Amino acid sequence: NQRNILMFLILATTGIRRKEVVGIKLDDIDFQNNLIYIANPKGNKKPRYVLLAEIVKNYLKDYLIERNKIAEKMYKIF
Repeated sequence: NQRNILMFLILATTGIRRKEVVGIKLDDIDFQNNLIYIANPKGNKKPRYVLLAEIVKNYLKDYLIERNKIAEKMYKIF
């Protein structure tokens, strides 16, 4: 399904952990600068930004449009 494909694309293109992907919120995504803010990294690591690939950004926009058609606006992406 579209959600799982998007999660895989984010994992594959950013190198972040599964827990970090699940924790992404809409406010964490900077579409203008192609960045994702990782607020709660594993261990003692500091919060950081990772690059949002253009193909993932486009897929994410399409996913959000479809998701918002069937569900109310949600704070978390997944």
